Amino acid sequence: MNFNKYFRIALFFPYILPIFLLAINFVFELPEILIVISAIIFTPSILGGIPYAIFVYFVFTWSKYRSESEIKKWMWKAPLIFLPLLTLVLILMFPTSNLDGILEMFLLITIMALAYGYFYVFLAHCGWVVVKKLGWGQEEL
Repeated sequence: MNFNKYFRIALFFPYILPIFLLAINFVFELPEILIVISAIIFTPSILGGIPYAIFVYFVFTWSKYRSESEIKKWMWKAPLIFLPLLTLVLILMFPTSNLDGILEMFLLITIMALAYGYFYVFLAHCGWVVVKKLGWGQEEL
């Protein structure tokens, strides 16, 4: 598997990880802290699921013929690129005429989206290291 193919799979990590954690919660009796952590991971997937699906569509199209280095550079910019789309969709979903409310919502969305986005960028990079160590991935020549 090359990096481009891996990257296209990794785009679905924000959907796969919460479902995996939810399944583990149903199968095993987990400590309260792990349930809280899984809820923290699962909640943004619900709120950002539709905007992220739109984002994935465009990224999937863009990345099809890109090089490994182009994709890796872009990955670190992805949460910043996704932020305006997410903010717009969430403001449209939860409208308010209160300017302070909009600013607070924007600040909260920004902090959570960047933390959540960079968590998955880091997870994708670590996943690629694991894939290469297992011999399933190969660097571009």
